[in-house]
Amino acid sequence: MVGGTDLVGDAYDGTPAHPPVPDANPMDCDTHGTHVASTAAGRGVTSSGATYAGPWTSGTDLSTMTVAPGVAPEADLYAVKVFGCGDGGTAVVAQALEWAADPDHDGDFTDKMDVVNLSLGSDFASPDDPDAVAANQAAAAGTVVVAAAGNTGDLHDAVSSPASASRVIAVAASDDGSGVAGGVRSVRTDAVDDIATFSARGFGTAGEVKPDVAAPGVTISAANSRSGTGARTMSGTSMASPQVAGAAAVVRGLHPDWDVERVKAALMNTAATVTGRGDPALPVAAVRAGAGRVQVDAAARTTTLATADAVAGSPGAVGVSFGDLPVSADTVLTRTVTVRNLSGAARSLRAVDAGARAAAGVRRVVLGARRLGRLDRRRAGRRQRHRAGAGAGRPLGPAAHRRPGARRHRWCDLHRGVDAAWCSPTPPTRPTPSRCRSTPHRTRWPPCARRPPR
Repeated sequence: MVGGTDLVGDAYDGTPAHPPVPDANPMDCDTHGTHVASTAAGRGVTSSGATYAGPWTSGTDLSTMTVAPGVAPEADLYAVKVFGCGDGGTAVVAQALEWAADPDHDGDFTDKMDVVNLSLGSDFASPDDPDAVAANQAAAAGTVVVAAAGNTGDLHDAVSSPASASRVIAVAASDDGSGVAGGVRSVRTDAVDDIATFSARGFGTAGEVKPDVAAPGVTISAANSRSGTGARTMSGTSMASPQVAGAAAVVRGLHPDWDVERVKAALMNTAATVTGRGDPALPVAAVRAGAGRVQVDAAARTTTLATADAVAGSPGAVGVSFGDLPVSADTVLTRTVTVRNLSGAARSLRAVDAGARAAAGVRRVVLGARRLGRLDRRRAGRRQRHRAGAGAGRPLGPAAHRRPGARRHRWCDLHRGVDAAWCSPTPPTRPTPSRCRSTPHRTRWPPCARRPPR
């Protein structure tokens, strides 16, 4: 670590009773931050307790190391502490993003962070949440922002803020035995190729596909704070997010002229299919796995980038979404995808529908494959047809999800391929963003302070 700051102090818990007391030293209290930093850009610790000095190549055996290297071990790491030492939340995420945009506060943004990881969030939060807005602004200013999707599970619109922001790379947790690079590892022996049950999804009501990508987040071994050279195993989307942040740092290092959208596209376009426990020929739905599990080597090598054209309210999303569409008649919607050939040579591409787990009443049609010449920017349309009487768009369920004080609502449980037979006209009541504090994303963590109005 080469720098950073503590914005809050050890006693801070996000309440007026314990206000922020800034400190120059961002020392971690409970390992969460240290574990995340180690996963993203740690150098590693050898079996003798020494800091590993490289090389970080595919032929190097890292299996005997006490702490494996992070995904981007040669990146400069800055720590910004936003949580105190207790179990409380935080209200200084936007302030942390401002620090990342201008660390020395001189008004010159050329020294901004290239990549920011946010292993935190507040659940059931829309893209209009203040932290999501701040993260979108940071990404628009040129910083790749990566955030944990949340640990509330397979519930409609459960994804957290700031991961809900369109420009932010929201990360789901997959359950398998390897990381996105050779060093970061899961210690599971019974891992499966699927998304972790606790990993959150959404945000359909805003017309977005979230999460954007996935990375291993179950039983991840990384550095343990205040242990000297020890390691600790943790699970959560907090453990998956820094792997993607490290991958983004690698891509940015190789392509310093790429903007945020291109870096995000490289990670999403080259992600590996997550098949799940079901039919291995069909990938897990995008609302659970995003584009798939990030592959840092493929993202670093790609010279072809595909991005969906921005629509109102969702700039920089990269992925294609038709949102939540309760239709009453046959409906045809079209989105345009721009494909960029950066290889300097002619390239032929074919648009195909890769398929997904069954979504009742939805039929997808992909149109417009074309030959791409040198530096051409041709476009391919993606069309989705919805049969009358079926909920449509991306999977919405589970239909039976209710929150305290909320009315039952008319959604179809398409994620499990079941048409819901009961409904009411309004979705659950949602609180205002100001009533929630962000909380670290780990398993068995206390619920967020966000509550519906009573």
